[in-house]
Amino acid sequence: GSRAPLYHLYAFEAQTDSNWQTKAVQPPSSDVANSWEFYTRITGRNGKLYGLRRSYARINQYNSATNTWSPLIGTGINGQCADGTAALSCDIDPQDMFVTAQNQIFFLDRGRIRTLDSSNRVVTLFGQSLSYGEGGDPILARFSKLWSLALENDGRLMVWDFSYLREISTDRASLVRIAGNGRPGWVRDGFNAVSSAFPNGQDWWKGILTLDPITNDVYTPILNAGDDHGLIGRLNRSTGQWEKVFGGGAAGTPYRSADGMPGNSVRPGVWGDFNSNWPDGYIPVGFGNGKLLLSHSSYPEPNPAWSYNMLKLFNSTDSWRQQHLVGLSGNSTDYERYCADGTDVNSCNIPVFY
Repeated sequence: GSRAPLYHLYAFEAQTDSNWQTKAVQPPSSDVANSWEFYTRITGRNGKLYGLRRSYARINQYNSATNTWSPLIGTGINGQCADGTAALSCDIDPQDMFVTAQNQIFFLDRGRIRTLDSSNRVVTLFGQSLSYGEGGDPILARFSKLWSLALENDGRLMVWDFSYLREISTDRASLVRIAGNGRPGWVRDGFNAVSSAFPNGQDWWKGILTLDPITNDVYTPILNAGDDHGLIGRLNRSTGQWEKVFGGGAAGTPYRSADGMPGNSVRPGVWGDFNSNWPDGYIPVGFGNGKLLLSHSSYPEPNPAWSYNMLKLFNSTDSWRQQHLVGLSGNSTDYERYCADGTDVNSCNIPVFY
């Protein structure tokens, strides 16, 4: 008999057969049952059930006979792909979809309506990519989500656009991409900036662009080959490569007790548990007079409370040696996060870094 989705609850999707017998349908990708709330479920005009979860970057189809899901489009990595890319090799950012009675799939993907051709390859029907315009007139370009804008020392404009860094020429006649491949993610030591990931500004970087005013190098947290956090890197504009600048990774001394130490002995921060239970947030927020300014906060587990909110300077002319600027040790409650004008910096509490 025929089968069709009937209703869904928070914890499961239910389906009935011709005898009105129900069974639970688990989400795709081995998710726990209650993750159905994050999925968009679509019943196509062909009577088939489809599941779409934007953060998982896949479109799946349900097989009622075997109670299993099969991926139809996407790699599982958010991003974008060119027209003509095979469906299962295409990075997508799906937001909604529609399926005709003839099994033709149409889906929304970063400003475009796309479908599959007879060779099962992704093609665009309407719209343009939200990163459209590379190499052309900025007036005709498209932008996705602008997090930050910085003026370079020669008048060029640098723009953090979703998970790209883009640059507008001094005469405002051309737009080029200088970092990001469409896949949001950490930058990595030694990787080419244009062909590798760049973070989405919505993450804890909060879209802050920090440039060296002399070289236009861009400073950001970075991972090394061992995936160690606690490192600061830069985009070397002369080579187009990401490179580690300083930081001791898991083995470094935490910033809250590292004043006077060279940068490679310091752990500016870490998300996770490296020999302690302190997730330490850190982002570059300024560069001037040869010194990089980092904003730090800690959020200890298992009894979390924002603590050790501090600004630290790192001297590029002295082995990136750490220097305290402002902030206090210990917890920072709501009413302590600001201090009056004239307060000594060593007695002044500041807000959390984000």
